[in-house]
Amino acid sequence: MAQRMLELPEGESLYKGYSDAWKKCPWNEASCTIKENHGGVNIHPKLPRVLTAREMARLQSFPDDFIFEGKKNKQLVQIGNAVPPLLGKAIGLAIRYSKNDFK
Repeated sequence: MAQRMLELPEGESLYKGYSDAWKKCPWNEASCTIKENHGGVNIHPKLPRVLTAREMARLQSFPDDFIFEGKKNKQLVQIGNAVPPLLGKAIGLAIRYSKNDFK
């Protein structure tokens, strides 16, 4: 399995028929989508393993000191279903900016 992960081209899935699971993340491009995928299996771009919950949280822009509660599978659900914090901030700032334009 480790050898198959190493040989897998970036952006490709380890299994035919899976477009968003067991996909090798690209190194110098935008990440694969982080989503609640019954384990959120994304393959590390350089190492023969899947991404950890912490790595996925970083990709979603969560700070390293953010604590996810529960078992690992529940943490992956929280990360995959979350609005990335920096996206939420950008949306909030855009709303505030647009409301100020209408005053």
